[in-house]
Parts: sequence; C-alpha cells; structure tokens
Amino acid sequence: YQTGQEFHVDYMINQFLSDTFAMGLQGFYYKQTTADSGTAVIVDDFKGEAAGIGPAAMWVTQVKDVDLYITGKWLYEFHAENRLKGNHFFLNVTLDF
Repeated sequence: YQTGQEFHVDYMINQFLSDTFAMGLQGFYYKQTTADSGTAVIVDDFKGEAAGIGPAAMWVTQVKDVDLYITGKWLYEFHAENRLKGNHFFLNVTLDF
C-alpha cells in the first residue's frame, strides 16, 4: 500500500499585543493530489481533502538568554472528505538556540 501524493499548507496571522504575547488566526488546507496504490486499495481514486481554521496564541520568554516560544492553537475542521473529521488542539514549545 502506498499513499498518493499530498499537498499541505499551514498559515498563521498574528498580532503582537505586547513584546511577548501575540494572538491571531491559524489554519490549514490539505489535498491528496493522486490516488492511493497497492494491493490493499479497495476503493479507486480515494483522495482526501480537509480544511480548518481557528484561534492561536503565542507567548515568548527567555530561558538563560535563549528565546522560548509557547504556541497554543485550536483548529475547527470545517471541511473533510475521505478523511476523519474533528477539531484539533496543539501545544508547541520551541527553543531558539
């Protein structure tokens, strides 16, 4: 079994409300551009597609003179075709070194 080729884009628009805190909008779009292949494929041309959007917040601080970014986002998936559908919550911690 081999998954078909996929296209995925994420976007984020933030407004810093202070030097260390930002809020904004984040979203994604996913589209499978070619069909799955292999012996386990039951349905021909079973291509997935999905899109979601939601709020995001980011806090920036320093740990021993190194920037630490904490980002939380909730994505409402408003479109899903041939995929599981549901809302997503992500918490990212990034250390800039």
